[in-house]
Amino acid sequence: MNPDSNQQPTQAQLAGSVEIGYESPPTRHNRNGAAAVLVAGGLGLIFLGGCFLIGAMTGEYNDASIRFLAICYGLTVICAIGGLSLIVLAVRMLIRTYGS
Repeated sequence: MNPDSNQQPTQAQLAGSVEIGYESPPTRHNRNGAAAVLVAGGLGLIFLGGCFLIGAMTGEYNDASIRFLAICYGLTVICAIGGLSLIVLAVRMLIRTYGS
């Protein structure tokens, strides 16, 4: 559409629902790539949780170090849960892809 013209956009152009003629449906290769990215992200989160555990190794215990340990252990648990949930999601995606 020319910006100099006085034409008003159609309702489909405003809604963004213009069909694309060359769009292809998702294939197994697309789902496998997405599953691989999810597994890599899950393993990365588990690795990050291990880094927080390494940070939790302190020599002395006072109030500040106990708070630091609690934060590190909390972040480790959050990373482990997130990583495992990403891996489970990827495995379910692969099962659904190859099961059908």
